Formats: sequence, C-alpha cells, structure tokens
Amino acid sequence: MRMNGAHVRPPDIPKAVGLIREHCGRDAKILVDLPGNKIRTSGLLQNVALKNGETFELESRNFSYPGFIDYLKAGDAVTSSDGQLSMAVEKVHADRVSFTALCDGELLNNKGLHLPAKSLAHLPFLFDRDREILKHALPCDIDYAGFSFIRTPENVDEAHSVLAGSAMTPIIKLETKEGTEPAALDAILKRASTFLIDRGDLASEVGMTRFPMTFNRTLAKALASGGKVFVATQLFASMYEHNLPHLSEVMEFHRLARTGIVGIQLSEEIAIGKHPLEVLKIIAALSGEAA
Repeated sequence: MRMNGAHVRPPDIPKAVGLIREHCGRDAKILVDLPGNKIRTSGLLQNVALKNGETFELESRNFSYPGFIDYLKAGDAVTSSDGQLSMAVEKVHADRVSFTALCDGELLNNKGLHLPAKSLAHLPFLFDRDREILKHALPCDIDYAGFSFIRTPENVDEAHSVLAGSAMTPIIKLETKEGTEPAALDAILKRASTFLIDRGDLASEVGMTRFPMTFNRTLAKALASGGKVFVATQLFASMYEHNLPHLSEVMEFHRLARTGIVGIQLSEEIAIGKHPLEVLKIIAALSGEAA
C-alpha cells in the first residue's frame, strides 16, 4: 500500500496506517512516498487553460518551492504532467513568470514541473514537507520510505541518515537525469538495496526520445546490482477510464514481469481511476501467466 506524500496530509498518516493494519494485517507492506524536491504547481484555485501559442502567468507562490523562479530564464523549456504539457519561459519577473504554452491542455494544481535542459542538483534534497511527513511516519508501523529525485550518491547517504534507528527500508527512486548517468548510477546502486524506476518523471527529465534507452539501461544495471527493483507510471493508464487495458499495456506488463523486477507501483489507476478492483484482478491474472 502506497501513501503518496504529495497528496496525503501528514497528520493523517497514523490513522491511515491503522486502517490498513486493521483490514489487511501485517502481511500488507506500507510505503510512505516522499514528494522530495520535485517542483509542483501550488495554490492554483482553478485549472490553468493552455492554448498553443498563448501566454499565461504563474506567481512565485504558485510553485511548491518559491525560489524556483530564480532558476528560470527566458527561453527555458518546462514540461508538466509526465511530459504531456509543454511551455516556454517568456519572461521572469521579480514575483512571477510569463510562459508561452506550446500545446493545448490544462495545467492542474499540485502537478510536477520539469526543466529537462537544466540540473536542479543544488536544490535541497529534502523539502520541509518531506521532513514533516517523516515526523509523523517514523513512529508508525511503516515498512518503506520512498526517496524521490535522487540525483547524487550523497542523496542516498542522507536518506539512510534520516531513517537511522527506524525499521523503515529506503526505496531509492531512479527518476532523474543526473541520477541515471552511468557513473552516478553505479555509485547509487552500491549504496542501497531497493529501487524504483519512475518512468513518467524520468521521461520528463531526459526527454521522450532519450527515455527508452535511459530506462532500459537503468533497469538492466539496477537488476544486475542484485537489488530489488520496482517500476512505476502508466502501467495501465487506459484503465483510468476503461475496465479493460489496451493490448499494448498487457504486453508491456508481461515483458516487465519477466525481467526480474519484484513489483510495479500503481498510482492513478487506483487513486482516481474508475475501475480499481478490475485493475487488481487483471494484474493477478497476468502475473500468473507471466510466471
């Protein structure tokens, strides 16, 4: 069971853990997934309608890290919603940013923003929200803590440090351009035993065309390290709306299941999808076939 730290209220964590244990017992493993230093939209009272070629503005308070605007300059490309939305920085003001939309769509509140061409390695590894989540989660009966946006081996060391003395195992998320470069990846894999490759964030970081090569190389190295490896993002995206998956999703699940990964992470399919039980039934049936 995964609790997404980007959407859960930290004081609600003990109650959620209690409910899971009451209904599922100790056999259910629980993950609290820290949002990390991912920049998200914040404080948007309504969706921002994007029209290709038109401009719009976001204020500094509309970013989860207000200092984010200091990293922007005119011409920078920014993506959101796992790369499905794209925009360009038109002008950076003292307290706001003007963007030009490069597509049609809707920019939602609490959605991640990426700067594919820039490194954000100098951002704090853990934001205040991560530490607040850990304050409420550490006393609870939780098995795993997911550490997002690992960019350097030192980030892994910090993850171990904040969990020192607890029974929680860190899950190191491989989802950044810096963290999946060969030298950094080799060092990161030596420092932990459980990993998760988030395909959506990784694609947003490295770009859609470089993603397949980067994902396959990262997966192969992570599996070769001997650690446990999970894969996340859009495994059954069509089931947000439909009660059966696309054949391409079935084939991709079957392929992944045979690589040696220990599990997949579901998100929207369960959190906001219309057919969560059907998703689980499909996975159970396919897992038997892929064994």
